Amino acid sequence: MPTDPRVAAVIAAAAQGSGLDQRYPGFMARMAQVESSGDPGASNPSGAAGLYQFMPKTAAAYGLADPYDPDASAQAAARLTLDNAASLKRALGRDPTQGELYLAHQQGAGGASKLLANPDAAAADLVGAKAVTGNGGNTGMTARDFAGLWLSKFDGGGRAMTMPGGAAGRGAFGLSGPVAAGTEGSVTPAGGAAMQAPEADRSLQVAALLRTLTAADAPAASPVAQAAAAPAAPAPVQMHPARRQAPAFDAQRFFALLPGAKTR
Repeated sequence: MPTDPRVAAVIAAAAQGSGLDQRYPGFMARMAQVESSGDPGASNPSGAAGLYQFMPKTAAAYGLADPYDPDASAQAAARLTLDNAASLKRALGRDPTQGELYLAHQQGAGGASKLLANPDAAAADLVGAKAVTGNGGNTGMTARDFAGLWLSKFDGGGRAMTMPGGAAGRGAFGLSGPVAAGTEGSVTPAGGAAMQAPEADRSLQVAALLRTLTAADAPAASPVAQAAAAPAAPAPVQMHPARRQAPAFDAQRFFALLPGAKTR
């Protein structure tokens, strides 16, 4: 997505005015990002220029006098995209995916249709070696391999060119997929570490033990036996349990609880 808010605004206006925002949400912004990184002043030695990298012949066909004008470029790109969508629908017998629609922007609707319809053919035989090598491919690639490069980059792969073993993800174009552990938006800590439950408050355990030892209705068992039966609680570190009033010391009851004491 272009970072300049003025550029983003003209792209959004072109998408809304053409209806592409309803048919292909986010397509216009993603295409600008792939073509020029959202830079209206981008140029290429091949002659491609502007936000959507129009070649001079295509720019003239769509009435684009200044490809470096982001508003005019976005409007022309929207018209071109609608024409490409119609051409691909006729060729494929269905609506194209966003990745396929981008491939038509790069290779022309005719070139994209050939690549998608002949996945096992050599890409260079279908669209020409220059069209392949000038767009990140090599002359040994099949149509499936070459088209897959761009379908994957744009939207994770189209239906006609799904790559085996491909993993979905959220890349530079904001498309959905699994989020890696330890990254923003992930609930799984890095390294697969399990989330730890909070430790129990030991001060509550200590308070419960005090209540047991000092309760007025406690059974008349030996304090020594009680201490032996109770598990040793770890000493709390910097614990400050709530203070409570200690019960009055009853000497008669204390001596009565001692081992061997006789009840009067």
